Amino acid sequence: MRSAMVLTTIGIVMGLSIALYLMWFVEGQLYEIEPLYVPTFAGAAILMILTAGVAAYCPARRAANADPMTALRYE
Repeated sequence: MRSAMVLTTIGIVMGLSIALYLMWFVEGQLYEIEPLYVPTFAGAAILMILTAGVAAYCPARRAANADPMTALRYE
């Protein structure tokens, strides 16, 4: 799960930095909406972290409950 969370965090940081950079290009096309709306950026980041956490937790839990000898004999 740690590697999934590290990759998710890197992706969120890169995505937010690119979004902040591109925000200045889109600013001229927005009417009566401020381009840097913090709740939207924070909500998207939290949603990504929760989704990645659930997606990483399910296989990790199943792997933790597996019998090591059965897994080794399978291969």
